[in-house]
Amino acid sequence: MGSVFYARAMSQNGSGTDTANFPTAHVLTDNDSKYLFGCAGIGLPIIVLLFILAVSGGSTVFTVIMTLVGLVFVAVFVASAMELQKWGPTEVHFAQWPLQLGSTTPARVVRVAKRAVPNASIETEFDIECEEWVRYTVGTDTRTDERTVYERESTVTGDLVNNRFEAIVDIHIPANVGAPTIDLANNKVKWTLEIEIGEVSTISKTADFDLIVAAELDPSLHNIQDTPRGDQS
Repeated sequence: MGSVFYARAMSQNGSGTDTANFPTAHVLTDNDSKYLFGCAGIGLPIIVLLFILAVSGGSTVFTVIMTLVGLVFVAVFVASAMELQKWGPTEVHFAQWPLQLGSTTPARVVRVAKRAVPNASIETEFDIECEEWVRYTVGTDTRTDERTVYERESTVTGDLVNNRFEAIVDIHIPANVGAPTIDLANNKVKWTLEIEIGEVSTISKTADFDLIVAAELDPSLHNIQDTPRGDQS
């Protein structure tokens, strides 16, 4: 049977960002502008078209609704564009790549301000999501099966010093829950890291990254035995 593994694995490593000797094997960068202007390029013409149809059709209620939707869309777009003017992209530096089942990998989050900002300590939330999508056929019907088997989350404190924000977290990938990254026609396993930098006036940001989890166990694990999928320890 198909399933969807939706896992959140977050481990804590106290605050502090002493990265002088941090080993970097791989860096992921969040491309904010691509998604921002992509959404604007698709969404704005659709809203304008619907607004024109509402006005030409003489529907007052629909015209008011589309006007409100358009204003909200523009407000979100402007706020996001202003953030891009203040901050560079979010980067995640991994000490190991690809990740392995059962591994605990240090990761360093970095974001640099384009303008002067005050120093601060900022809470940052890390979520790992492992999603498996399965499509299968029963008779003449095509179906998709999904379920959640593991989730966990935690928070660390990062430091914003001299216009540069950094936070370090230990990212744990469970050995007995979830699956390696897969990309097949009818079966996909996708691991995603979501980072939310704390809600303070200095910086507020959510970024998403695709992770690669190899089909192998961490070498540090010895004599590991299978446990039921319900065991989330």
